[in-house]
Order: sequence, then structure tokens, then C-alpha cells
Amino acid sequence: MVLEKLNALETALANLLEERDSLRRSRAELESQLQRLREEARADSESVRAQAEELAKCQAEYARLQKEQAEVRERVEKILTHIE
Repeated sequence: MVLEKLNALETALANLLEERDSLRRSRAELESQLQRLREEARADSESVRAQAEELAKCQAEYARLQKEQAEVRERVEKILTHIE
């Protein structure tokens, strides 16, 4: 009777150890996935930052070109007015 209980206890303990090992493997896999996702998020963040900087440059250039266009239009209008 005692041997049967010890065998049952040993089996239960073996099952618990297997489950613990499985949980450790799962945890390691999840940590690996988390690290990969963090790295991807960091790369995406850097990409978005670079795109935002490029957008700001383009907007500044567009504003400069609009101002230049207005100045040229004004000069042309003055010249046409002067010719008439």
C-alpha cells in the first residue's frame, strides 16, 4: 500500500516536473517573441520619426516655393502693369 502511494506520488511529481519544464519553455518562447516585437517596434518608431522629419522638410520646401511663386507673380504683375 505504501509503495503504491509512493509510486503515485512519484508519478504525480514527474508530471509536475514535466509541466514545469513545459512552462519554462513557453516562457522562454514568449520572452523571445517579446524581445523581437520590441525590436520591431523600435525600428518602426525610428522609421516613423525619419518619415516625419522628411515630411517636415518637404512642407518647409513647399512653403518656400509658394512664397517664391507669389513673389514672382507679384513681379510679373508689376512689369505687366508698367508696360501697359
